Amino acid sequence: MTRYQINCIAMRCGAGTLLSVIMLSTTALAQQTVTTVGERLQMDEIIVIGERHVDDPTMIAPDAASLLATPGDVNDPLKALLSLPGITFGGGDLDDPVIRGGGVRDNLFLIDGLPVENVFHELSDSIISPNVIRTFDLQSTAFNSEYGNATGGVIDIGLRDPSSDHRSANIDLSQLKSGILIETPITDNIAAYGSYRHNLAHLFLKEFERGNDVLVFQMPESRDYTGRIIWRGDETDVTVTALGSWDKTEERPREGDINAALLGEVETRGFDAQSLRLRSRLGENTTLSAVFSHSRTNEDRRETNGNFIEHTADALTLRSKVTHQASWHQFTAGANLTFLDNDLSFQGFMPVCDRLEQSCGAAFSVNPVTSSESYQTTELFFEDEVEIFGSLAVDLGIHSAIDHFLDETFIEPRLGLTFSPRENVDLYARAGLHHVSPEPRKLLLLGRLGADQESERSKQFMVGQRWTISDGWRLQTEAWYKDFEHTELIGSPLERDFTGDAYGLDIILAKPVSNRLYGWAALSLSEGTVTDAASGLKVDNQFTPHMSATIAATYALDNGWKLGAKYRMQSGDPFTPLLNVAIDPVSLSPRPSFGIPFSERLDTYHRLDIRIEKSASYQFADVNYYVDILNVTNRENVANRTFPLRNTVFSGPNAATIIPNDEQGIPFFVALGVNFSF
Repeated sequence: MTRYQINCIAMRCGAGTLLSVIMLSTTALAQQTVTTVGERLQMDEIIVIGERHVDDPTMIAPDAASLLATPGDVNDPLKALLSLPGITFGGGDLDDPVIRGGGVRDNLFLIDGLPVENVFHELSDSIISPNVIRTFDLQSTAFNSEYGNATGGVIDIGLRDPSSDHRSANIDLSQLKSGILIETPITDNIAAYGSYRHNLAHLFLKEFERGNDVLVFQMPESRDYTGRIIWRGDETDVTVTALGSWDKTEERPREGDINAALLGEVETRGFDAQSLRLRSRLGENTTLSAVFSHSRTNEDRRETNGNFIEHTADALTLRSKVTHQASWHQFTAGANLTFLDNDLSFQGFMPVCDRLEQSCGAAFSVNPVTSSESYQTTELFFEDEVEIFGSLAVDLGIHSAIDHFLDETFIEPRLGLTFSPRENVDLYARAGLHHVSPEPRKLLLLGRLGADQESERSKQFMVGQRWTISDGWRLQTEAWYKDFEHTELIGSPLERDFTGDAYGLDIILAKPVSNRLYGWAALSLSEGTVTDAASGLKVDNQFTPHMSATIAATYALDNGWKLGAKYRMQSGDPFTPLLNVAIDPVSLSPRPSFGIPFSERLDTYHRLDIRIEKSASYQFADVNYYVDILNVTNRENVANRTFPLRNTVFSGPNAATIIPNDEQGIPFFVALGVNFSF
């Protein structure tokens, strides 16, 4: 009998899947049945546009020739996230993602149950090789009860398991990034793989400006690694994983500039983590998953004038989950425990600002100072997914959390509904309460006031529809709303009460993989406000671009050739204008005065990328040749404008100015590459 293998990547938004990838391939094997895609992903939730084996945990995500390696992504499937509606970059296409009105610190990143501060390098490429990714899910509004301490979104990445029946190697050579993957079985029930990648862009593109004639931004350097070994038993498997990344960025004045001794900085970031995962079938309908992990994050920033910041975070985490299927119910329950040690050392200025960046203070020291603190959180969750009358599914969940450092307790209900009036139509809705804790580094800077701070709270709602039109075409629409309330910098002279909201409409139209043309078009419209309760000041939410749109398409020619293009447009980000800079008479430090927060906007962002591929099979390997042309029009997109105090230039004893940082994205760049699969 013919066996159908279901191949899928799902990037989910709340109850819906805004972009997923599936393709059916047939193999004459023993009789098998088609199984459910993922733990919660049903066949009728899928937008068909790629290639993926999910019934085999050793199968990888799409290779370099698949749709997710679209122009501008350079063989990096996670960068497809930035093409989805509702997701944008937090101030430039080299910055971290922001999701539906949430800031860059409001997201939760997970890699096989291991919490990660960020899954992207400085060039916005992911820290995980596409050769080891199995699935990645995005939940951006009212997400499931399993996830806590996030109000923006959840990016949950699953790594594939090593293959136990064959050896393989993959070598990818490119001007942007090169890497190698080696995979091998060790015994009948033990297998392993290792991946290493190194960014090479800095060898070909030394620098590009940040919008002024004084400072230049060096092309970032980066590297990452992933290793995994698995032991498979009859009902249990044990997996050990190690992964890490390293980044270096440098900003310096132009040679010969009179301020060369004062401006510029070098920053390095490092991340190393290890995890032990246990998966076991406890009964016919019950499974257990537990991940114990350790991670260390380092940040070291050195300014030309001698000031520095060193921040180290050590985390121990346990994330566990039990799932039980009973009749029409699927019960899920679990616990997440986190122990975090933070150490901060600095010299010079450490600014502390409120949400509007309107009122700022600063810790200042002419000599190095160090502070340390430990944090602990406990999370419990329960969820019941029940199918009613076949066409209606209800998801009832609750997430509870205790922040032991802040002495806060949360009980957060989550609700989801899915109704399928017809075979090709789904209507769904989700709602929930959420919170996110203050950034640990800010708590350290507040010293004894750190324990008096409070988490931000948010109510979130989302409704949507999925419609399979014909021939695999899928139209999906989601309307969403989030609010928040937060009292910041409690106990300090900068204490502020903020409330706000964000809302929008996201639309995506996807064409499935075919012999010729496939791709998608996405449109996002959003608005949002932030209100200072004391002054009544109401301003734009900086993380809600009025409009963003992406069109991505690939055309498959004969003889293994493919031609693809991606165009992205986004409304200019808001920024706060600088009015003047005064000099404090006591500390002689600069005191900037700003205009109305986020009252001015930058120009609209435009970027066009093109990709050309040629696949061929030789006796020694399968080879894929590719050319990525980034920012074809060489548009100078100023995507973020800031006025950092380190850019202060003194023009007299009582006069100074701050040189703005106008962050630009990647300029015109041609990357040649070749991928070998052995």
